[in-house]
Amino acid sequence: MNLIIIILLVSVANVSSVANMNNTKRFPACLEDNDCRRLESHVCFQYFCYPWQAPRTLASAEPLPLDLCRMDKDCGIKNGVKQRCFKHHDKRKITSGICIPIGSEKTCISHEECEEKGGKCCNSYCCNEVYFNAIQKLPCSSNEGCQV
Repeated sequence: MNLIIIILLVSVANVSSVANMNNTKRFPACLEDNDCRRLESHVCFQYFCYPWQAPRTLASAEPLPLDLCRMDKDCGIKNGVKQRCFKHHDKRKITSGICIPIGSEKTCISHEECEEKGGKCCNSYCCNEVYFNAIQKLPCSSNEGCQV
């Protein structure tokens, strides 16, 4: 009985972390860094544009939902779930990563693999329907990039 409850809590935490990333106006959907070029210091992490440098903000500004990191030990535990540092593929230029729940860095090929992690597979990572729909609206530069 206790094992079932623990598994359920971990699954809910993973879904909630995906659900936190549903603001496509603040963090637009992307397939590559060029999709983020209109936003200062943002690059494409998995399937959304996110700042890789700590932005200058006002005290009244809404905090970023994901912490920036340089290594796993910078992340710790958030909402009861252990986090790890997900690095951008261009490690020479993009020196910060983002803290995401362990397991969220794993890639997917089909939506079925993402049933407990948002339900959709976007740009090879599990995402939610909000980002899946936004990605479908992005222009295509090649046939491979447009396959759903």
